[in-house]
Amino acid sequence: WRQGAQPSALLLLTGHGFASAATGAGVGAGALTANRKAHAVTATTQAADVLQALEGHALLTAQIAFEGVLLHGVTKLLKISVLQIFHPDIWIHTGFGQDGPYADRPGFDQIAQGMGGLMSITGEAGGGPMRAGIPIADLSAGMFCAQGILLALLERETSGKGQWVKTSLLEAQIQMLDFQAARYLKDKEVPKSAGNDHPTSIPTGVFKTSDGHVNIAVAGQAIYERFCDAIDAPELKTHPDFSTGVLRSKNRKAMNAAIDAITCHKPSAFWIEHLNSAGCPCGPIYSMDQMFEDAQVQHVGMAVPVNHPRLGTFEIVNQAIKMSR
Repeated sequence: WRQGAQPSALLLLTGHGFASAATGAGVGAGALTANRKAHAVTATTQAADVLQALEGHALLTAQIAFEGVLLHGVTKLLKISVLQIFHPDIWIHTGFGQDGPYADRPGFDQIAQGMGGLMSITGEAGGGPMRAGIPIADLSAGMFCAQGILLALLERETSGKGQWVKTSLLEAQIQMLDFQAARYLKDKEVPKSAGNDHPTSIPTGVFKTSDGHVNIAVAGQAIYERFCDAIDAPELKTHPDFSTGVLRSKNRKAMNAAIDAITCHKPSAFWIEHLNSAGCPCGPIYSMDQMFEDAQVQHVGMAVPVNHPRLGTFEIVNQAIKMSR
């Protein structure tokens, strides 16, 4: 529920099954994955009507009893004082924050990716801004909000009080910049896009093989020296252009070309097995079907079957978190 939008209905998540859009037609792959294990209850967007529709409703009561978590849309439609009659724990997830000059702007993942700096460091070097292939601002904001809710609930066990838990697409996207943002804040270095190459750890990137490409990650001098031995090129350890991390960064293109000239003569499977055995991280670059066919992906169960009342049985992406009980 994005700040500034004018939704046609209010969505409450409760119970089991599949929720859809307010129309009940959300049966696309994305909607079915995001809204699993949920039912939908709708109400008009008029505050008085919403209050009348929800006040004393069993589903609202059940949701508040279930740790008092409410959707942001409810807090925008009803006065906070009214909500706190039900329960003092309220969380908010917006596009740009709950106040400030952009508080009323509608939020969207692509906007947050651009405004949050991600698109400036994504894509080929010199190729212009590029969005990430997934809605990373949407996803990370939801995860940060879930963490905040859990922290607030844990703290309530001590204080006995509820509190606001706030996040936004913009704040989440900026936090996800990690060391790239730190490079600017500490050293005033403005990061740029570097394509498939790691911006600071070299050589780390995509390298040619006889039947495709692999990712190789060489971080630090010790791994670099093991890597040179593993590819049977010990001379690269003392090469005047590549002997230190600073030199490898300065001569990145020549470094990559030297490695490509070696790795291109053998298949990906060979390098993945050989380099990992030598203590040098190396991995495949999968298409979506290849990824789900991988033995480790299948072992951890990242595709699970579900039953849908209209569509029958099919697989969706599993949760990354597994609980022991």
